[in-house]
Amino acid sequence: MESRIAIGMLCFSRPIHTALTVAFALNNKSDKTDFFPFYGIHKHQEPPSRTLDNMLKELHSKCGLKFFYMGEDRANNVQGNVDNLMGNLSSTPGYSCFAKIDDDVLIGKGSDTDMANILLALGPEKCYMLMGQAVPEHMRRHNPFCWEAQVNGYRVVQRAQKACPMETYTFVSNTCLQFLRENSMSVSCDNPRGTYGPLTRKIVNAGGKVCLVLTPAVQMQHIGLTTTIEVGSPERSWAPARSWDPMDKVIEIPGFDFDKWEASHKDNTQKDFAMEAMSALRSTMHKDYLPHLDTLLHWIEKYTPEEEPISLPKRLGDRQKVPQPVEVVSRPRNPPGMVLRKLPDGRVVRSPGPVRRVVIRQTA
Repeated sequence: MESRIAIGMLCFSRPIHTALTVAFALNNKSDKTDFFPFYGIHKHQEPPSRTLDNMLKELHSKCGLKFFYMGEDRANNVQGNVDNLMGNLSSTPGYSCFAKIDDDVLIGKGSDTDMANILLALGPEKCYMLMGQAVPEHMRRHNPFCWEAQVNGYRVVQRAQKACPMETYTFVSNTCLQFLRENSMSVSCDNPRGTYGPLTRKIVNAGGKVCLVLTPAVQMQHIGLTTTIEVGSPERSWAPARSWDPMDKVIEIPGFDFDKWEASHKDNTQKDFAMEAMSALRSTMHKDYLPHLDTLLHWIEKYTPEEEPISLPKRLGDRQKVPQPVEVVSRPRNPPGMVLRKLPDGRVVRSPGPVRRVVIRQTA
């Protein structure tokens, strides 16, 4: 692929997570992909983490890694930083598309070019966003998709009812914001938490698509949460990232053992784990990024978690292995063919209509 890609990473106050994310991104991205942190504070704001602040500044001054502060006109929340990333990378020339990741998402080798190629191939289908993490608990088990395609050997779907896939690893068309403006819609994510649900609904309402790479699983891992809450509650069921088929198989990223990462939260050895995992990348890291790796290791070694407390889950629990079944009930009073589904919380919802399928043939 000759076109260039940009990846923007949202970060704020978690030096260990951020260091791991940066290290794996630099090690696994294509040499035609540029990487930029988007720092969720204003330039003159007191940093919430001195370690992260120093780490980013040294990555810039010693390694040439450009990062972006938030504009002074933007609200100091995740929405402000998402809008900052979307606006900056949309307006930067030279990129065929760009991606957003969070500061707790590890990307696997080749995933950036695979995702970009799929998104570009779906251009005629008016796909403006493509996401890479499937969360089974967040999706209906009965007709969860309203459209699907086969692209470059991947099954790509659009969720029913304008639902947004998990936006942890999102590729965005460089014409996405233009498409929203042309349809008289705000180009903001319109959500202080920075989630992409409002963007998804706007894009779909305007006739576009927001899609998800379903199978095979995109090589990425979500490390931010290390526990789920009670069985049947999907709110925190997005870590670790798991495949759709085979169902619930934890996605493996070479060099990162999620079980060990989870165990490190029981005895507060996340720092040791991170340094060991990053050090092991040295043998595969491109020589141009070895100074970046040294900087990351230097600041994580100096990091004292007790002096910069970060909010993390209070307890560890068993990861939910088997999704809870959704009860399907039919009601005689409804028109023939209509199926209602009873959700675990007691709500009854209508199933979506038929799925339209297309095949996108890879061009030479």
